Amino acid sequence: MPTKDHSKKIISLLLMLVFFSAVFYIYKKNLGGQLLGQKGQKNFTQNSNSAPQNINTNSQITSSEQDVVEGTLESDNSNSIEPADGQRSPEKPDEALRQSIISYINKKLNELVPPPAKDQWDIPIFYFVGNSQVYLELYGVDTDLVGLKLLYRVTKEGNNFKLEEEARYKESKDDFVLASGKDDFRDYVKEEYDYNEDTSQWEKVDEFTESDNTDNFNENTSFSNAIVK
Repeated sequence: MPTKDHSKKIISLLLMLVFFSAVFYIYKKNLGGQLLGQKGQKNFTQNSNSAPQNINTNSQITSSEQDVVEGTLESDNSNSIEPADGQRSPEKPDEALRQSIISYINKKLNELVPPPAKDQWDIPIFYFVGNSQVYLELYGVDTDLVGLKLLYRVTKEGNNFKLEEEARYKESKDDFVLASGKDDFRDYVKEEYDYNEDTSQWEKVDEFTESDNTDNFNENTSFSNAIVK
């Protein structure tokens, strides 16, 4: 039969065993949590490092695509002009020739069409039908209702051009009315050229037919037959 002292030693050993078991359990639990935390932190770091790269890559693609779109739109303004319906000149548009005609007329403008008394012409507007017919639209800078629209037949003579006036319109309260000559190109598609002050160039900005503007005339008035004397 075990003595009282022997029983105390057994109890002490059991308590120590329980204590060390508890310590080992707590240590193992804490170590496992640290390892799990380190693994999670590593994965988060990797994901955090890769996320900005993905965002930047997508941003670069978007920016590049935007640059291409904007560059395409700005590279050629004429591509954005909607083609007009109507009869067209059989002449293939010659941009270099048209620019030469515009330059020649501008140099000879006051000689071709003397400006109003005590006034001068504002920047003109050109409308081409093919390359051989051009309308010249003029307005006074300070004087009202002195505007003119002239139709010229253009032929090249050496380094210069010959301009034959085929029709002349005068500005009225509502629009231009035919004052002299005959306009055989009223219903043809006209290509409009305006002066771009930002680029200092004459640029095609529109194309249309006169039938698009019929609301400007009285129902019983024929544009081609209206004569102002």
